[in-house]
Amino acid sequence: MEVHHHTRTEKKKWHHYLWEFLMLFLAVFCGFLADNRREHFVELNREKQFIRSICEDLRDDTTRLNDLIRARNNLLLNKIDSLLYYLNMPDPDKYGKFIYYYARPITNRYIFYNNDRTIQQLKNAGNLRLIRNQIASDSIMSYDHDVRRNEHIKEREEAFVMDYIEILKRVFDGSEFEKMRGKESDALIIEWNLPGGNPHLVHKDKESIQSLINSLHFIKTINVYNQRWSKRMIRQASELLVLLKKEYHLE
Repeated sequence: MEVHHHTRTEKKKWHHYLWEFLMLFLAVFCGFLADNRREHFVELNREKQFIRSICEDLRDDTTRLNDLIRARNNLLLNKIDSLLYYLNMPDPDKYGKFIYYYARPITNRYIFYNNDRTIQQLKNAGNLRLIRNQIASDSIMSYDHDVRRNEHIKEREEAFVMDYIEILKRVFDGSEFEKMRGKESDALIIEWNLPGGNPHLVHKDKESIQSLINSLHFIKTINVYNQRWSKRMIRQASELLVLLKKEYHLE
């Protein structure tokens, strides 16, 4: 009868188990480090992409602000000064064509809408944490805060313009304004032509003229403020752009 003898396996010693555990631990730990390093690299890359995008937004803001400064000076403030000059003449009706010409475009609004696409994306997606450079993060939020502070100025300006329009309805002949209507520009702003003849004011009593002058004063004052604010924001945007380029070594 054939007998099978079982081979005896040598029992592993405790240090073998310890060594296997250490090898397994090291493998898992190295894998964790590799994943963590890869994730860190991805987040650094995303952070830099966001910063580049913010820099583009800042350049866009600067261009818009410079355009608004020129528009307010050439298309609004200069017209307000000219209109005030003629309204303060002893007999404004003698200068009716110029009064009508300068009065109508003042209802155009020149408002700054900043390019906040990247900041809003960071806020809405909860990605502000990606901006780990504290100096950069604080400066970005400070700029965004200062832009938001101008919202209530827009509301005040809107109220002043609406008050001005109500006075226009009383003092001017709307049919003359319609004749002055020109083409619409690329900026969606209607151009106004110098009226033919010398149209008269519907009401030219002292009280009506003074109400018009007072209303123009408020519109001018708030636009002068907007000019100063715009120049300050251009400086702030430029300084932030320089800071971000330095901190993130951008060209």
